[in-house]
Amino acid sequence: MKTKILYLGYIVMIFFLGGCYHESELKQSYFDENWYVLQDSDDPLDHQRYLIYKETGIPIFYNDTIGSQNRGVDAFGDPVIYHEVLHPDYTITSMFRVSTYELSDQREDLLIGVRFIQDRIIPELISPLMYPRCFLLVNKLTRSNVSSYEANCFQGMMTTLVSHVEKLKNMDELQLRRLAMEVVGEQIGSYLADSCRVELENFYNVCRKEINPNSSTYNFRLTASSVPKMAPVENYGFLSINRLEMNNAYSCMTVSEKRDVMDYVTEVYMNDDVAFKEKYKNYPYVLRKFDLMKKVVADMKARLK
Repeated sequence: MKTKILYLGYIVMIFFLGGCYHESELKQSYFDENWYVLQDSDDPLDHQRYLIYKETGIPIFYNDTIGSQNRGVDAFGDPVIYHEVLHPDYTITSMFRVSTYELSDQREDLLIGVRFIQDRIIPELISPLMYPRCFLLVNKLTRSNVSSYEANCFQGMMTTLVSHVEKLKNMDELQLRRLAMEVVGEQIGSYLADSCRVELENFYNVCRKEINPNSSTYNFRLTASSVPKMAPVENYGFLSINRLEMNNAYSCMTVSEKRDVMDYVTEVYMNDDVAFKEKYKNYPYVLRKFDLMKKVVADMKARLK
């Protein structure tokens, strides 16, 4: 009997709660907007961007504010306008800013920049696996942390920055190719470092084990006291130093594994083995890593094509 009374009580409670429930007013979530879709335009610059997007799916921007959205009004009746902004330094866990840049409003130069990406960069990205979320053309790019320096490009989660857009028209062929291959090196190098660690094992091991059997030379601080006369980083198999971590003339830090991969991919894609091997003929570890990276890139092309 007691069980029956409890059962009837539950039924009454359910009906009571159901009668008190009222659907709340449906509101737009604003989460369904695709900010990376480009629309066609009669403007020559925006029309060219649209043609590239239509063919490849890659949007190219020249403004870091890529859209806005009216989100109703606030408690005071004022309109709420949301702006979607590209943040190059954004990561899933943080947005520690180390990149600053200067945009350009020179539309003829921007059109040259769009065609530069179309003709020299995208054809080298043989798979959508290497495509950035988008490209952002800028006039000047500065990277800063402990120290600051002007950079040519930067690959981030939200966008890949391509700098010097107003200088492109005055660059010679070698300068244009170097800039393009640095962008390609960042894109493909990032893919390899994230997805092809087994294939890169021999490349990494030159700096992990061969140079110094006791410890890796990646992210390794070189100082005047520990390294007599600050031997060049090429002696340790590197093509660059971590310029964000430079303290002074007596100390520098070697690069990360990912940066190292990007540097060597750039040189492989420059496709001038004779010039590279002449430049680094006195650095056996550099030459060994270059040959190893050539094989990794060749295997990747064969696999993805």
